[in-house]
Amino acid sequence: TVDAIRAQRDRLLVELPAQGYVPHDSWANFVLFGGVDDPAATFRYLLEHDILIRDVGLAGHLRVTAGTETETSEFLEVLGRMPR
Repeated sequence: TVDAIRAQRDRLLVELPAQGYVPHDSWANFVLFGGVDDPAATFRYLLEHDILIRDVGLAGHLRVTAGTETETSEFLEVLGRMPR
């Protein structure tokens, strides 16, 4: 399980930049990423699609926890569809 979560965390570190976001290196089970124009709106958009992430109060940043491969794929897909 730890290896699977680590793989999804590393996947987020690779795929978020492809969508124009700036992830910070992480050794934890989550990724803090910047480049978010409106964190509150992004949080709401994802929540409307049943995806819960964390707004940690840093300007232009949000935090996503690495989950299963399916959860990560859904997060990236929905985030990629969000109008920017």
